Amino acid sequence: MHLPTNATSLTFPVRFTPWMVAQFLASEEELTAAFGEPHFVEDGPDTPGILEDNWAWQFPDGQCIRLVLEVPYDYVIVFCDPPVAQRAIIELDLLNQSVPKPWFKVLDKPVLLKGYAKDA
Repeated sequence: MHLPTNATSLTFPVRFTPWMVAQFLASEEELTAAFGEPHFVEDGPDTPGILEDNWAWQFPDGQCIRLVLEVPYDYVIVFCDPPVAQRAIIELDLLNQSVPKPWFKVLDKPVLLKGYAKDA
């Protein structure tokens, strides 16, 4: 895994439709080593008892990618807008074989999680 090239880090709250396109397991230490400190840490009433680390980037063509790590579970969700999983996988090198990801899954169809709006 590594930082995307030719992308700008986004400030939170991010403003794009969060289509869930993939999920995998990774530790907070592993993600911080690859992407630096989280761009945002959610620990408020929307995530009771779950600390979430967030990273987000935007490419010059408008494509946005967001990673959300549910810290206590080492569970990572990949969001994209437009919902193109392959680009996120390639840009973030998520399937780098030197650091294999357990339980990596690309969803058959992107999902807009219930309760999410344009300003997620």
